Amino acid sequence: MVYSARGYTDLLQTHQDHILLGSSQRAALMSEIERAIESDGGRLELPLTTYLCLARRCERGAGGTPHRSLVTPATAHTASSTEA
Repeated sequence: MVYSARGYTDLLQTHQDHILLGSSQRAALMSEIERAIESDGGRLELPLTTYLCLARRCERGAGGTPHRSLVTPATAHTASSTEA
């Protein structure tokens, strides 16, 4: 995901740890973050990874013995800047 300096600080202000800051402290922090991003080209690229884990409930057979279950391994997908 690619963010502008303002776009990234707008996002950060929705995070609980930033919300809990005092307004003057939060404004100073956001200003410094924007300044740092602007001084490094004005764009911040962060990878966005989504994980999907699926499993099927194991059913008990006769005598309480579990049947074999199908478990799909975790799948990861990272969006590149060309996909975003």
